[in-house]
Amino acid sequence: MEKKKILRYLDEPERSVYIAEIITMIAIFVLTVTFIILSRNIPFFADLMTCKFKQITGIPCPSCGGTRALISLLHGRIFTSLYYHAAVIYIIVLCVVFFVSQSLRQISKGRIRGLRWHNWYWIVGLIIYIVQYIMKLLIPGYII
Repeated sequence: MEKKKILRYLDEPERSVYIAEIITMIAIFVLTVTFIILSRNIPFFADLMTCKFKQITGIPCPSCGGTRALISLLHGRIFTSLYYHAAVIYIIVLCVVFFVSQSLRQISKGRIRGLRWHNWYWIVGLIIYIVQYIMKLLIPGYII
């Protein structure tokens, strides 16, 4: 008797990325709920949102603005989100399109072809990340 494979219609590396996205979504949900509960009940915990790298060195870290970019995006302010951190939109769009396409592929039992995973997605994301950081450091008045 043949064993049923989980996510049988997804190939590698799509299966691995798909599973990683599911685990990441669960972790983000749990951590967000935990942070909200702790920050409302323990005053010290709200201070954790400040960037310690920037407090110590005086320069922004490469990820500075990421949380504000995500919040702006969730409020529908796309250009504000791009200003704070362009990599956030790239990562979210890529993850959503990939996840939806692979979910449709799994639901349709392989009849719908999902987005294939390519390593150049990482390279493009890294380039956006680095360019954004250089802009933060070099452009006078770039407030984050």
